[in-house]
Amino acid sequence: MKPAQVSHLVSKFDLTLQASEGDGNIHFLFEYSTALFEKTTIERWASHLTNVLSIIGKNPEVTLNHIDILTQEERHQLLNEFNTGQANQYGVQTISQLFEQQAARTPKASALVSGDKTLTYQELDEWSNGIARALRSRGVKPDTPVGIMMHRSFSMIASILGVWKAGGCYVPIDPEYPTERKRYILSDSGTKLLMTINEADRGVLADFEGEILTIESVEADDKSPLPQMSSAHHLAYIIYTSGTTGRPKGVMVEHKGIANTLQWRRNAYAFNETDTILQLFSFSFDGFITSMFTPLLSGAKAVLLHEEEAKDILAIKHQLSRQRITHMIIVPVLYRALLDVVQPEDVKTLRVVTLAGEAADRELIARSLAICPHTELANEYGPTENSVATTVMRHMEKQAYVSIGQPIDGTQVLILNSNHQLQPIGVAGELCIAGTGLARGYVNLPELTERAFTQNPFKPETRMYRTGDAARWMADGTLEYLGRIDDQVKIRGYRVETKEIESVIRCINGVKDAAVVAHVTASGQTELSAYVVTKPELSTNAVRSELQNKLPVFMHPAFIERLDSLPLSSNGKLDRRALPKPVSKSGAERPFLPPASKMEQILADIWKDVLGAEKIGTADSFFELGGDSIKALQVSARLHRIGKQMAVKDLFSHPTIQELAAYIRDSDTSSSQAAVEGDVQWSPVQKWFLSQDIREKHHFNQSVMLHRSTSVQEDALRKTLKAITCHHDVLRMVFTQNEQGKWDQYNRPLSHSDDALYGLQMIDLCTDGNRAYEPIIKRHVLDIQQKMDLKNGPLLQAGLFHTIDGDFLFLSAHHLVVDGISWRVLLEDLALGYRQAAGGGKEIQLPPKTSSFKAYTKKLSDYAESQQLMKQLKYWREAEEYQTEALPFDHIDGTRAHEGQRSTISFTLNEKETAALLKDANSAYNTDTQDMLLASVILALRHWTNQSDFKLSLEGHGREDVLEGIDVSRTVGWFTAIYPLLVKLNADLPDSEEYMVHVLKTTKDTLRRVPDKGFGYGVIKYLTPSGKKDINFTGAPEISFNYLGQFESGRSAEVPEEDAFSFSPLGAGGDISTTWNREQSLDISAIAAEGKLTVNMTYDNARFQRKTIEQLSETCRQFLLQLIEHCQNKRETEKTISDYDDQELTEDALQEIADMLSFH
Repeated sequence: MKPAQVSHLVSKFDLTLQASEGDGNIHFLFEYSTALFEKTTIERWASHLTNVLSIIGKNPEVTLNHIDILTQEERHQLLNEFNTGQANQYGVQTISQLFEQQAARTPKASALVSGDKTLTYQELDEWSNGIARALRSRGVKPDTPVGIMMHRSFSMIASILGVWKAGGCYVPIDPEYPTERKRYILSDSGTKLLMTINEADRGVLADFEGEILTIESVEADDKSPLPQMSSAHHLAYIIYTSGTTGRPKGVMVEHKGIANTLQWRRNAYAFNETDTILQLFSFSFDGFITSMFTPLLSGAKAVLLHEEEAKDILAIKHQLSRQRITHMIIVPVLYRALLDVVQPEDVKTLRVVTLAGEAADRELIARSLAICPHTELANEYGPTENSVATTVMRHMEKQAYVSIGQPIDGTQVLILNSNHQLQPIGVAGELCIAGTGLARGYVNLPELTERAFTQNPFKPETRMYRTGDAARWMADGTLEYLGRIDDQVKIRGYRVETKEIESVIRCINGVKDAAVVAHVTASGQTELSAYVVTKPELSTNAVRSELQNKLPVFMHPAFIERLDSLPLSSNGKLDRRALPKPVSKSGAERPFLPPASKMEQILADIWKDVLGAEKIGTADSFFELGGDSIKALQVSARLHRIGKQMAVKDLFSHPTIQELAAYIRDSDTSSSQAAVEGDVQWSPVQKWFLSQDIREKHHFNQSVMLHRSTSVQEDALRKTLKAITCHHDVLRMVFTQNEQGKWDQYNRPLSHSDDALYGLQMIDLCTDGNRAYEPIIKRHVLDIQQKMDLKNGPLLQAGLFHTIDGDFLFLSAHHLVVDGISWRVLLEDLALGYRQAAGGGKEIQLPPKTSSFKAYTKKLSDYAESQQLMKQLKYWREAEEYQTEALPFDHIDGTRAHEGQRSTISFTLNEKETAALLKDANSAYNTDTQDMLLASVILALRHWTNQSDFKLSLEGHGREDVLEGIDVSRTVGWFTAIYPLLVKLNADLPDSEEYMVHVLKTTKDTLRRVPDKGFGYGVIKYLTPSGKKDINFTGAPEISFNYLGQFESGRSAEVPEEDAFSFSPLGAGGDISTTWNREQSLDISAIAAEGKLTVNMTYDNARFQRKTIEQLSETCRQFLLQLIEHCQNKRETEKTISDYDDQELTEDALQEIADMLSFH
């Protein structure tokens, strides 16, 4: 074999082989592209070809599968040179012996850290000795399985060491596993002793026939060392992994195997007493062994995170810098999320990051090198059946492929074909393992053990394990992992057999057939999809619910789709390629609810990205859309990028955007959770209230009546009301007026009695089966409303009415301390707090507070003189000083007798009409519900008055994101923004559908151009010094309009909960004193509740006849329905002026541009 001389420098093809005869020989010439092939590769192929031809020449009858194409040099290279790890390098000892030796060397050094707690090597050694003595007294000896079911804690580590020192092997059982899986593991492993943290675990496994021991009950007074009973060939642990039979299989690992891995890691990474390791793995995952016990055999310190912290990417980031972490083993999918949030200063001490549990990718390596350039990145590969680690790639860099490196000490890797022949370099085969680390086999599965652990064809006296992984040797002696040769997948580091999930699904009553496949998302994450053929009455939600009771979380399919039948190939087998691609969708089939706030929109955008969904509704469940704990971390990481933060546990507790939005916080300026007390400055709307003509200022409330079909527990209600008033500081406010008429508001501290925090009247109306309770309730409600005490408080009053039709809970608060959004918060907290109190919980935990009302008003005083606000003066001057015509008042006989009296006319849309208004209609012109409602009101006003300009007083929630560092999204208080809105219509257009559309567009565009949704108007009017504003504040507009939004009584659910609170109209009214001389003669409001929209028109009886307002209301209803119908029939979205940035663009100019470009 020698280089050939060629007459040209460019190859005609990628690879050409020429054969010719001459001189009694056959000559072969390889011509190849040097851009594609290395010279050594072609030389290797040439030798393979000559080998094949030589063997065929000697034995023409030989079949291809019996031809060994390797040369002796290659064979030696593959068997020896590529397997350079030292064999039998480490002494044969148990892990407990190795730990005892280390504890003797560094007794006072910290072994474990969790939060502010620390445990030294000596303390851990002695604690585990005491546990071991207690276990031995109960008959534990070598190979005796002892179950451990605990969350990560010092007790868990001491228990594992105690089991080893007693001579037994431990069986990890994750407390989060479904009960059925726990029972199976205990039964299959033959476990008769189960160790737990507390007595409560006994109830979970009441039918367990063995003994359940709490950590306290197994401690002994004698904590001296015990004589060694077990040896290196005895079992260290039995870990259960996913199995193809529908049941998990237990892998039996001996001390000698895992001790080899741990000692290799200790030496390879040079662990010592100065190192601190962050332990992230669940102890039911074998990666826990290496990440936990490598440091404990090295004198290093291991940091244990609490369960919630280990699932919180920001907590992990915090611990990296706080604990000065030097080493960390982490699954790639979690590391990917961590890189989204870490900064270089977080990883100053981080020396090595080891990726393990699943395949890494080049993009992840590149990101790590960019963000953590001084941190070594290593990649460990290994199945549970070979004591966790088999190969390692150190000092990973950017390269064409991601290598899993070379075999570790005491391990030999073979890449074999189906005939157990060595595959040449670069050729894929099954990765097989021989050496010290091999497991004993599978519990109670001798046939499977025999198939998986076979005779080593190159050392017949030893065994090898067939992994089922495909890989190939590269020319440099490293391995490239290529995936699986069967249906096994890795999910977040856990090994999952899809056949096990299929088997469990098929056992569900009503399921006819099932298939489970893995797919890779756009973000590179592996997910499971299940396809089921079921009876018509069985929903995918029911299937998911059953799986939650039978399988661990990591085995739950992200998507479940029902099919009429599974696709089959021509030979009758399942055609997995023909299965439809998974589509993100909510299994609950809820109506789509669009984001209603800025935070909801942020969350929806993040969920779309993380979940790969096109459309996210605020009532859709994160987990029904395919979310899981890792995706929850990704949500947390993406929020962190924009300065927000979320505890992952909150996403699990509140899986819809509607619920979760309240739990999102600013990352850098998190609000103080301390109680607020002291003097508080006034908000603009509070000053507006003080300026009103009302004799009974104490009687100006907002209220709600709730109904519950089952009885309300008084004690739980009192605890809830106390928690709410302690949590929401403004509810403890009181108001005083001095002799000069000056008002002050003061936030009282928590030190007051319960009676000063809230009021509660208990009224029993169940006697004698009385159903005529409504007038009695109304009298009590009016009494509560009229007796609010501004000076002495409390300003939250409640009445609980027991009736034969269930309990009615009336809540009233003075308007000075609440507004519409406040009630949303309060009702959420009422439901949450009551559930906790009624459930017997220790202490009610409400969502964290946002900025206090006191902090908000203090910030307002600075904003009132800011340049930012002064820019709005021109806009508000025109709106305030522009004069419109007066409304046509009716002539009323006996006007004086009607003074102060007001009446209300209402109309209500049905559920279908309401749904169209809230959803479908708004796509026509990019409008929202307020635009549509206000446009219908203006159309009705124009029809009544024949005027073209209208000025109305509008109310907004006032919680705009204007004040830097202030977040009042979940603050209770009165924030309402009251401001004038001037709407100018084109008076020349005739009444027609075109004019109706013109009014809708004009209304929308006028609203969009209001600065900060009216936030600044009240600040200028009531807080800005008079010398800094030249606006002539005239009287308030004659008409007010207020859209209160959507209110639903209960949580989204297919079946309402019978014990949930719902809204009730009973006892409504009487919120505000009749002594109030209102500024407006006509108040128009709208609210969507229980699926129906109601519009109320409240008018001054001294100014209008009833029939006038009845006609106005009916006209408004007709225009609203016409607008809805028009918008529903419009197929394409038409943009209006406010959809563009140009503030000077007019509707006519926009139409000219549209006509010119022939589009709408």
